[in-house]
Amino acid sequence: MFNCGAFPEGLIESELFGHVRGAFTGAVRDKKGVFVEADGGTLLLDEVGDMPPKMQTDLLRTLQERKVRPLGSAKELSIDVRVIAATQAPLGELVKAGRFREDLYYRLSVVEIPIPTLRERLDDLPLLVDHFLNAFATRFATGRKTVSREAMRYLMTLPWPGNVRQLEHAILNAWVLAEGDVLTPDDFNPAMGGGGGGGGLPTATSAVPSRALFESNEREKMLDALHQVKWNKTKAAHVLGMPRRTFYRKLERYGIDR
Repeated sequence: MFNCGAFPEGLIESELFGHVRGAFTGAVRDKKGVFVEADGGTLLLDEVGDMPPKMQTDLLRTLQERKVRPLGSAKELSIDVRVIAATQAPLGELVKAGRFREDLYYRLSVVEIPIPTLRERLDDLPLLVDHFLNAFATRFATGRKTVSREAMRYLMTLPWPGNVRQLEHAILNAWVLAEGDVLTPDDFNPAMGGGGGGGGLPTATSAVPSRALFESNEREKMLDALHQVKWNKTKAAHVLGMPRRTFYRKLERYGIDR
């Protein structure tokens, strides 16, 4: 797999097509690009919609001619690679906006497989949660944590505008902040229902805060909600999108009492 959005424009050509020694400063040895490494197999180009314009042209030529030319080389290499392109941004809209080559779009869209959003396949959510719990246990070399039934039911009610990546970061955030080995609704960000703004789920690029900072921010949000509704606790819980029993437990935890 190659993530087209993970490399700067000056580096992506070398990563895709390779380079020869001396092609640029720091090129101390020959390097195979991912197309050559995938010769005879399949290459997944992730986030292909983020590919810079020049590289779109080079990719189109590679797909048409089945050849690549490493950076700094005068020799072309023949390749036999099956290409799968994935993107979150609709390529048709990028073409209309002039941000993606139309001829490359038609070259890639031989067979399209739309992937439903997470909210359209919530039956997959427990399996995804289980996968991330196993992955985090391996990453942190710790015992595996679990998600309580109440927390799982809570997660199943959310729209997940950020799809699987948003779910992954929500589970990671809860994993880091949880005191026990069972993740409960209390361990998840209280305003998880929306997408963007406010105190919603962490985005794919947001950092996991420290517990002290998280709890300080959460306490301030609870106080703000209480002031907005003139200390009606039931309404304040609704404003935050937090289960009422969870809200009352957190009031006690944070020593909030009028």
